[in-house]
Amino acid sequence: MDEYMRSFRGRIDRRHIAPVTIAVVGVGRVGGWLALELARLVPHRLVLIDGDNYEERNVSGHPLPAEYVGMNKAVAMADWLEQEVPGIEITAIPYYVDEGIEDDTIYEDVIEPAAVVVVATDKLEVQRRVADLARSAEVPAIIPGIAADGSGRGEAFISFSEDQPCFSCFDGFRPADAPVRGAAAVALDAAPAVHLGFSLTLAVLDPNSREAELLTPLREGGPVPQLFRAWPPGSPELAHADSGATEVPWRQNCPGCGGRREPVMTRRRAMRQRQEQRRRDRPSWEVPRRLAWSLYLLELFVLVVFSALSGGEVVGIMAASLTLGFGYWAGRRFERVVARPG
Repeated sequence: MDEYMRSFRGRIDRRHIAPVTIAVVGVGRVGGWLALELARLVPHRLVLIDGDNYEERNVSGHPLPAEYVGMNKAVAMADWLEQEVPGIEITAIPYYVDEGIEDDTIYEDVIEPAAVVVVATDKLEVQRRVADLARSAEVPAIIPGIAADGSGRGEAFISFSEDQPCFSCFDGFRPADAPVRGAAAVALDAAPAVHLGFSLTLAVLDPNSREAELLTPLREGGPVPQLFRAWPPGSPELAHADSGATEVPWRQNCPGCGGRREPVMTRRRAMRQRQEQRRRDRPSWEVPRRLAWSLYLLELFVLVVFSALSGGEVVGIMAASLTLGFGYWAGRRFERVVARPG
């Protein structure tokens, strides 16, 4: 797997990776290898979530050594990665994302601190739930998987916000208990899905990376691609001209989002709009006010000098009053002109 992944590593600007938190939900055959590859980027923090224990049957397709058998996967992976990749902060959350966990808990533990969430669990209902929570919070969510048809094909869906189709717009036809990846015994079968998850994470975090080109619209004025496919090494499909990136249309009466197209005011978007509004208001208030006061002080200085040099006391006072009044009017006039929209 390491040799295979090395061929897909592009240019990486550590300035985009070092300060971020990456969350990985599910650290099985796909999520385990993804956690390893993402840890090697040395982000500020890696959050791993999984309620399963590491079993003997997992060893053949997982990066964890056999001595971790019997431990919780998230805890074991965190312990191993801290030894393999020094300098990274790793948080292990050993719980299942099921009906016993409230949305607020998932949001606080997983969504809110993350710059990107990789949903690598093989439970479809968990994929949909975490993807929907991330989408509403405008946190990019990447859902990689292995096709269950035995082809070994990897698929990955990515969402950014509620302005785009949701994960259910793509997979809403599947029953909640449908398998989302086939069983395989060796790690290389997971390589296409790991490759997609790793590449899309880089595309989101580093706009200067080679992988960022994946998010370029396929046609002028078109939407950002959301569905990506990759085939196993040596597969004849690799010779096809199709890039494997596919636009996902809105699904009418989607069970996840209802097929909404109108932008939704999310908490993060509202906060960003308030910050932008404050930035727009700052020049119209602070800068003109300071300039106005500077003009007032200048006029006061002129008043003092003019009064001291004036031969007639009455004439000096009148001139000074007119000068001060003109300065006040000019300052207020300037403030209103600058504050005017447009």
